[in-house]
Parts: sequence; structure tokens; C-alpha cells
Amino acid sequence: MKKVKIGIWLIIIVFLGLIIYQNRDFFFVKRSLGIDLTFAVYDSPELPVALYFTAIFFIGALIVYLFGLAERYRSGKQVRVLRQTCDAQRQAIDDLKKDVQALRPQPLSGQTSSPSPVETEVTQEQGPELQVEDANGQHAAKQ
Repeated sequence: MKKVKIGIWLIIIVFLGLIIYQNRDFFFVKRSLGIDLTFAVYDSPELPVALYFTAIFFIGALIVYLFGLAERYRSGKQVRVLRQTCDAQRQAIDDLKKDVQALRPQPLSGQTSSPSPVETEVTQEQGPELQVEDANGQHAAKQ
């Protein structure tokens, strides 16, 4: 892609150079510009027309840069505000995660997830219980 950009710019520069070379009688003729404001008259020194074109091009580039500078300033300010909002929201998320962790039931220090040996013995002695429905519709446990 970088080579394509260089190629395009090279074609544009060659094209502009060709236009200037083929019209050098127009571009290198010396002219003067004048201003008549009824109370003051000013005539510039005679300069080649190509110099006027160049000056106007750079003045236009400066104006575009200044307008872009104002837009970049506004964009930079908006980016700062959005970053502050994002940081505040991340802080709120972290606080909520801490609250959720605090509300979760924590296992006791000596308790494990497997049943204790005493609980195992009690359930083995009782045996499996079956839920049976009697004739009256009541549940009764049978072993």
C-alpha cells in the first residue's frame, strides 16, 4: 500500500510539472497586483505568476490547518471526557465485583466440600428411603 501511495504522488507531481513546463510562458510572466481603497493605493512588485500560485497554495494550506487544529482540539477534549467516563465506570465495576464477592457465602475454614465421616455413617445406617404414595394420597417414606 505504501508503494501505491508513493506511485500516485509521483504521478501527480509529474503531471503538475508537465502542466507548468508546457505553460511556462504563462507561469513565468511577471505581473503586479494592485489594491485601490480610495484612501490608499498599493501596487506589489512585479513577480512571476507561479510565485503567486505558490503563495496562494500555502495560504490555503495554512487556513485548512488552522480549521483542522480547532477540530482536533475539540476531539481531544471529547476523548479526555470519554476516558474519564470509562475509568469511572471501570472503578464502579470493580467496586460491584468486590460487593458480590463479599456477599457470596464463604466456606468455613475447616469445612470441605465432601461430607464428613460422621455424616457418611448416619446416611449409610438409615439406608435408601423411597417415597411412596399411599391410598389417601399422602407420601410415606419406606426403607
